[in-house]
Amino acid sequence: MLVLALGASVASAQAPRPGLQSRLSTAATPITLSEAVSRALDRNPSLATAREEIRRTEALLREVQATWLPTLSGNGAYTHLDSARIANGSVLLPENSLNANLLLTVPLVMPRQWANRSEAADNITVQRASSEDIRRQVAHSTGRAYLAVYAQKLVVEVDERARDTARKHYDYAHQRYGGGVGTSLDEVRAAQEVAADEALVQQAYSTLATAEEALGVLVGTDGPLDTAEEPSLAEPPSLAAGERRQS
Repeated sequence: MLVLALGASVASAQAPRPGLQSRLSTAATPITLSEAVSRALDRNPSLATAREEIRRTEALLREVQATWLPTLSGNGAYTHLDSARIANGSVLLPENSLNANLLLTVPLVMPRQWANRSEAADNITVQRASSEDIRRQVAHSTGRAYLAVYAQKLVVEVDERARDTARKHYDYAHQRYGGGVGTSLDEVRAAQEVAADEALVQQAYSTLATAEEALGVLVGTDGPLDTAEEPSLAEPPSLAAGERRQS
């Protein structure tokens, strides 16, 4: 009798509360996969820094080129006197005079400047390759974050179904025990299963909120983002095509 009373008290303590809902209210904004990737490429600070670095290296190339390009310089001087200077009938200094000259310098052999230009051009190529690599990484990370949110929503759905099934099983065990057919042990086990599934549901919602925040950070928004549609992915390339790309 003592064991049965203890089991009944444990079952009533672990029974699910009426109307309990494991819903997490978030301010996530729905977005499509293409929109998420496009916004991430436009707003990502690392990619913006890479673009500015390309402009900087291009400016350095123009600066190096200026050191061995032809140079044209000129100067002029205009002189106005109160009167012409005349001595022995000859004009030594006219009243108005203008002097001007031009100097054109054309470098013929400048190996050091040519080497610097070649190095600056190589730096541009390296920066462009680095920018493309950062662009690929940003798009890849955004796509993975989008798929993580979508997959976690499926996990939430599965956990909720398991929780609901466990609740129905508890109701069935409780009715059997109340009718004198079942045992208190079956009711306690069913209640424990409901509690465990409820914990999994709450954990799944917490993971979903974290994934939505991570997607919002990658896209560059102030809040979390949710998936607006089922992601449609292109077919992966064949093994031969992948090997050709790597080569």
